[in-house]
Amino acid sequence: MRLNDTERRALADLIATLRSDFSASRVVLYGSAACDQLQEGSDTDLLVVLPKVSWEIEKQIVERCFQAELKCNRVISAAFFTNDELTGTPLRASPFVLNVHREGIELWQKTCDGWNGTGARP
Repeated sequence: MRLNDTERRALADLIATLRSDFSASRVVLYGSAACDQLQEGSDTDLLVVLPKVSWEIEKQIVERCFQAELKCNRVISAAFFTNDELTGTPLRASPFVLNVHREGIELWQKTCDGWNGTGARP
């Protein structure tokens, strides 16, 4: 199963919020949604790359994810990292990060002009 129109709209709204309110530089869809293996109870997994991560920022983003969940009736799980954590620490070689790189779909990535579009499959 693929994401439906309501889920795609909820994700688009969430990504806009992550960009404007938290200066997210990347949002990557991974897991079953990225592999076209969604089932009725599947969640939507997102990797969110931020300039800085703190407990307060994480709480605020989880609240935004919850609001998106209410719109689309699907749990949205987000993992938060800085670009430095993903590229300059041993985390870059972790099975989690390697899997996201291998199977993830880039939903948004900041470029020179600030917009790189959305991924093709979701």
